[in-house]
Amino acid sequence: MNIKKGFKLSSIGDEWMLLAVGAEQVNFDRMITMNETAAFLWQKCHEYGGKNITPEMMADWLCDEYDVTRTLALEDAKLVIADWIEVGIAVE
Repeated sequence: MNIKKGFKLSSIGDEWMLLAVGAEQVNFDRMITMNETAAFLWQKCHEYGGKNITPEMMADWLCDEYDVTRTLALEDAKLVIADWIEVGIAVE
């Protein structure tokens, strides 16, 4: 999976929002909000360069940061990737 360029992650209080910025904006009719875990993964994807991210990599990041089993982390990573692709902020 590759995350799309042109988004900035911002926090307002306890909420995380992904805002479209720059020339590569994606048209969407709703604000994209993320929980703390999804925001953590988005930041890790950016640190990695945003390209060729695998569910296994994301599961490793989750296991390193949170007290979660590898199985659950991998399931969650796959769901996050599917959600991001569905809303247009990532591509396979």
